[in-house]
Amino acid sequence: MIPIIPASKLTIVEYKQSKTKIKKTALWELCGIDIILIGLSVTFYFLYTHFTNQAISDGTFEATGQIDPLIFVFSSCLILGLGLFFVRVYPYILKLIYMVGRVLWTPAQYMALTSVSCAGGSKERFLMLFLILTFSYGIFSANTARAINNNKSDMIFYQNGADIVITEYWPQSEYLVGDSTETVYQEPDFSKYAALTGVESAAKVLYDDNAKLYTGSSSRSADGGEENGGRGEKPWDSDGAPDREDNNSAQNTKKGTAAVKAMAIEPIGFAKTAWFRDDLLPIQWQNYCNALNRYSEGVIISSSLAKDYNLKMGDEVNLSMNAQNKLPVTVLAIVDYWPGINPNSVPKHFCIVNYSYIAANSDLNPYSVWVKLADNAKSETLYAEIKEQHIPIETFKDSTQMLIAEKNDPSLQGLNGGLTLGFIITMIMSVIGFLIYWILSIKGRTLQFGILRAMGMSLKEIIAMLGYEQILVSMSSILMAFVIGGITSDIYVPLFQNMYRVDQQIPPFIVSASAGDYIKIYVLIAVMLAGGFLVLGSIIRKININKALKLGED
Repeated sequence: MIPIIPASKLTIVEYKQSKTKIKKTALWELCGIDIILIGLSVTFYFLYTHFTNQAISDGTFEATGQIDPLIFVFSSCLILGLGLFFVRVYPYILKLIYMVGRVLWTPAQYMALTSVSCAGGSKERFLMLFLILTFSYGIFSANTARAINNNKSDMIFYQNGADIVITEYWPQSEYLVGDSTETVYQEPDFSKYAALTGVESAAKVLYDDNAKLYTGSSSRSADGGEENGGRGEKPWDSDGAPDREDNNSAQNTKKGTAAVKAMAIEPIGFAKTAWFRDDLLPIQWQNYCNALNRYSEGVIISSSLAKDYNLKMGDEVNLSMNAQNKLPVTVLAIVDYWPGINPNSVPKHFCIVNYSYIAANSDLNPYSVWVKLADNAKSETLYAEIKEQHIPIETFKDSTQMLIAEKNDPSLQGLNGGLTLGFIITMIMSVIGFLIYWILSIKGRTLQFGILRAMGMSLKEIIAMLGYEQILVSMSSILMAFVIGGITSDIYVPLFQNMYRVDQQIPPFIVSASAGDYIKIYVLIAVMLAGGFLVLGSIIRKININKALKLGED
């Protein structure tokens, strides 16, 4: 409403005279508001990340579970600053385009270029800034909501390792052996899980939080392993066994006993069943399972274990799971992450071995069953069938139900609702603002169109001219909005990971854009432009040249 106050003091004559005056440089350009806003938002980002990282390293960082509202404030400042900066430099871009193709432009293209570049355009610039702000903020809101929801889902599925994790009760018997008691377990029928309705695959997973790994006894190392595990290299030869061309680095391996989280898996079934994000390892994680399947005496170790004990691919170590005998294993690969294992929990080291090798060389111990559901299968159906068959279940972890429970959290629902509503409102505002501008613009240019028609320009050429103007004003703004929205998302969305404790943020937080969100925006843009063309075309067709050439009030 503020612009109405000075406008109400102008007479019609003063208003018409003001339209012909040379436009002065806008106040925001003179003051450099765009540069100031960009500088403030970038400064906030660096200070925020610096102090957060310092608090994490000092051990004083406390996650509140709440979003810092300053992130939204300064992300909006960045969007506005970049939008204003684009509006500042855009006339020079148009002049460059005009100079490059000066001899090639058709009359309609020439009129569009000169009209937009010379407008100085309070109205054109306002529309451009309006479209940039609305679409950029809509994209940022969509990416923020998508990233938070996807990372919440990733955390749950990574922690569990699969769609469903089942622990069945194992019958057991105790025998007196000398002065001690020995427990013998009776393994239930594993094949029944694959036959359950909705199950796509199932795998045995034996887990031990208190395993021991003994290093430095008889190590043999592969050539080419790096201190960080040789990430990015293929850690096995064509036979599935580690490369052993160089066996002279045993002396470099640190001797000791490491407390590790050990997981024994059936490699083929595990590769088909487990959930894992593809960006966490340098190559497809199933390749590590294939190597473990081809070389059953192998072990995959964590990069922290490799670093602390100077282990490399090809080194031989000994592993003891469930307080049983040491078994010699050979390092096949070194990884940072693995399904179902949090590298930040205690103990921080972990290793993965072949279940068949462990089972063949040690006593039988209860394992968990990881289940992957088929598409459109429901866990309720599976649970009902398990109950029907009277399968004695000790624990039943359902990742999907855990995710639903998380999404029903009031704070997360409020955040999602706010971001979704913001996205919808900005898109509606974009359409309404776009149509209002172009309708008023055409109404105010009736005389110009009449003169152009009288000079011999056809109706098609005038419509083409307006189409080029839409490309130069609207499409360029929308394109820049995608760029600015993407930049803002890449910078500020990762800051939302500070809602969670560092040890909980596994796998790492990533900015993820949904193709569905962008498709909705593309459809909206197409509808908006199509509607704009229809409105403009109908208005131009109704222009009366004789009426337009009456210079009365003009």
